[in-house]
Amino acid sequence: MFYYITRYIFKKAFSVFYQKVTVIGKENVLANTPIILAINHPNSFMDAMIVAVNLDEPVNSLTRGDAFKNKIAAGILRASHMIPVYRLSEGIENVSKNLETFQVCQSIFNANGTVLIFVEGLCINNWKLRPLKKGVMRLAQQAWQYENTMHTVVIPVGLTYQHYKGAGKSMIINFGSPLSRNDFIEILDQPNFSSQFNRQLRSSLEELIFTDDELVDGSIRQQKFITNWNNLEKKYNGVELLSKIKQGFNEKEIKPTKKFIPSAIHASIILIPHYWICSFLTGKFTKGTVHYDSVLFGLLVFLLPFYVLILIGIYFLIRHFV
Repeated sequence: MFYYITRYIFKKAFSVFYQKVTVIGKENVLANTPIILAINHPNSFMDAMIVAVNLDEPVNSLTRGDAFKNKIAAGILRASHMIPVYRLSEGIENVSKNLETFQVCQSIFNANGTVLIFVEGLCINNWKLRPLKKGVMRLAQQAWQYENTMHTVVIPVGLTYQHYKGAGKSMIINFGSPLSRNDFIEILDQPNFSSQFNRQLRSSLEELIFTDDELVDGSIRQQKFITNWNNLEKKYNGVELLSKIKQGFNEKEIKPTKKFIPSAIHASIILIPHYWICSFLTGKFTKGTVHYDSVLFGLLVFLLPFYVLILIGIYFLIRHFV
């Protein structure tokens, strides 16, 4: 119940936070099928949330284990269908807990459920596809060993953002064609299965996203990238939009522009102070981290009721003295 309530709230909030979310290939997410969503990871917790709210069935997301240290936080995360996965840097004693995590994932596949995993491991705010870890491969290999879950499919999902600092951005979610056991049937038991699997998965992901190793968030060139995207968005949609974005642009021909009203959050004078306050707090909390968007979004959503109550109090206070 908690998952569905928060997903509904987030979906409504995302419709305001984002300028536009373009979803491509959603028909590739098959019904009544165990699914591994293999996703690139450029924008922290936002990546899992934005995918989950755009799918009908519940999504179980593998999340870094250190987020579960606090018991209250762990309870909220588990109620949100998040499953801890541990890295070696979090202690050798925790890595053994990943066996339990894989068992949980297998039970989800047995019920034709969906598990989301980040192919690159850690998050970095950029437009690169970094080396793939082995987590997706191991989940698929395990599922394909059992008769009940041999039909599990791996769906590569590419996320492309305009930027990583604040509301008013556009982004693209691109669901690729499923990879199945049959695609690897000849090498399932071979020593080169891991490398071949990741090579195929990487190739699929590269087709689904925009990449630019030189693009830096907040740079002049990145502002031109946003302007070009906005111009293309007026003419194109879906696959065609992504194709045009991937073609790049002539920097000399693009003059970076900023919207007077960057997002619907700013469109209301009443909400502007709320956004400014949350932006200020986010800057303090996330300096030097990749969590700006996630923390900002969380503050905007969860502090809004308190902000509204303050406004109501001010209103009645003014009425009392006027």
